[in-house]
Amino acid sequence: MQRALQLVKNVNQTLLDLHKLCSGNTDPHLCNFLETRYLDGKLKIINKRRGHIINLKRLGAPENGMGENLYDKLILGESD
Repeated sequence: MQRALQLVKNVNQTLLDLHKLCSGNTDPHLCNFLETRYLDGKLKIINKRRGHIINLKRLGAPENGMGENLYDKLILGESD
């Protein structure tokens, strides 16, 4: 889960760098496209994954495999 969060953060940073580049070159269409299609959604994903990681730590994961199993069933709705 932490690797997934790091991957999303890396993609978000790359999109922010691209946004900075297009704003410096006055390309409002690309800036708007990045903002509406990607950047807003990435922040929601990052916050959601952070919440999942916090909840997993509260359940004792990764030290306790049962915590992760319980989390999958209760929160993510996965079944065996």
